[in-house]
Amino acid sequence: MEFIDQLGHQVVLKKEEPVHDHVLVIALYQNQFVLTHHQIRGIEFPGGKREIGETTFDAAHRELYEETGGRAVSMDYITTYTVFGETSFKKDVFLAQIDSIEDKADYMETWGPVVVNQLEDVKVHRSRLLDDACINYIVKEMISCGWIDD
Repeated sequence: MEFIDQLGHQVVLKKEEPVHDHVLVIALYQNQFVLTHHQIRGIEFPGGKREIGETTFDAAHRELYEETGGRAVSMDYITTYTVFGETSFKKDVFLAQIDSIEDKADYMETWGPVVVNQLEDVKVHRSRLLDDACINYIVKEMISCGWIDD
């Protein structure tokens, strides 16, 4: 599946071995989306870079906790999101089911969790990534497959 992102870059979705340097976590808590309020980009899905020695699963768990306080009871690899641009990169996308959200003093580069019923509920401080055609396609596919309740 191919898309063009808001910056005009080609984006390809393809299931691959989840070993890439970036992760994005579509997180659910009590059938609600758990997003994070990034200090620069606004409200978006948690994610970030894999650290040396980490698997992408480890990175997804760590980024989810650092940015939202969320503790995942399950973390499933969904697909790989490849962006072809001046600097190309691959991002492994995960679906996390969260059983608790810990209140923390420091959420790293974010202002912590934002919990919403639907992505459309985010009206202000909305990251452009929430309007990304590829990410929205992934979410809609997961809803149609029953992985996410509508």
